[in-house]
Amino acid sequence: MCIRDRDSEGVCGSGFYKNTATFTCDECATQCKECLNYASFCTQCSDPALFVMNGLCQSSCDLGYYAPANSKSHVPVSYTHLRAHETPEHLVCRLLLEKKK
Repeated sequence: MCIRDRDSEGVCGSGFYKNTATFTCDECATQCKECLNYASFCTQCSDPALFVMNGLCQSSCDLGYYAPANSKSHVPVSYTHLRAHETPEHLVCRLLLEKKK
């Protein structure tokens, strides 16, 4: 494992990323357990309760995404998924909106 040294194999240890400008292994930011290309671009969060979304550790998913059970990733919500959770009130609203078109 290299720590701020030149890495002859091109692989950095856990908690470090390959700095392509200096050819060193630099430490990830504290919120990142693993990072890629930059200290603050997380691929895994230090806090197991957080999710990674676009390189950031977040406590919840962005609008239009959900976290499947036992997963620390975000998945876009599909139209089919939305329809599966549609309540009678949502159905009436959707049908009225579709009728207006």
